[in-house]
Amino acid sequence: MAENKTKQTTQSVAKFIDSVSDEMRRKDCKTVATLMRKVTKKTPRM
Repeated sequence: MAENKTKQTTQSVAKFIDSVSDEMRRKDCKTVATLMRKVTKKTPRM
């Protein structure tokens, strides 16, 4: 079976989102992260 290319890291999700240069995209990322947190009841991880 093939191995996943995506690996979990210890990088901060908030720092990653804050590093997004486009303001609208950054706002969208924060909205999606908040939505996912509410839906899954889990903290976001990279």
